[in-house]
Amino acid sequence: MPSTSQSLAIVLTCIVVGVAAAETPAPKAAAPAARAAQSLLPSAAGAWLLVLDTWGGFTGHGKGGVTIASDGKVFAHRLGRRANKDCRTRLTEVELQALTQAVTAALPSAWSARYEPAKEKACCDRFTWSLRLHQRAADGAERIARTGWHDASEGRPQSLFAVATIAQDVMRSVLASCKT
Repeated sequence: MPSTSQSLAIVLTCIVVGVAAAETPAPKAAAPAARAAQSLLPSAAGAWLLVLDTWGGFTGHGKGGVTIASDGKVFAHRLGRRANKDCRTRLTEVELQALTQAVTAALPSAWSARYEPAKEKACCDRFTWSLRLHQRAADGAERIARTGWHDASEGRPQSLFAVATIAQDVMRSVLASCKT
């Protein structure tokens, strides 16, 4: 049986170890969207992954979002729902071809980080959109372009508009058919 001083030493050791463990920051886990992007980006050179998200609007919850990969995988989600289930599907051949052409023609290096509406159009319950385009280079490196806009934003280049329009159509279609 340990003596009182030994018991006290054991208790103090436990306290010190517990405090040290509590002060040691846990490794940061990737956010769900980041984990989905990492796992969905195909490894082939020229592969791409598009992540479109929304927020704002009347409820503030947005319309949802969609992640689309160059291999045709689609992952969509609704925001502001109690039972927020994810919808997984695949693009049709026509959708995949249209989006691949739009992504290939896009010039993400020319996209601004944000596109803002004119002051007189900046009011009231508009949706905000964010888009990330991940592209796999020939050397295997991943390049990421990020941009965002409001419903009434002006000045978006045609290449961004084309990519975003197709992605929005896919998101609406998938969420309409998904039973959540």
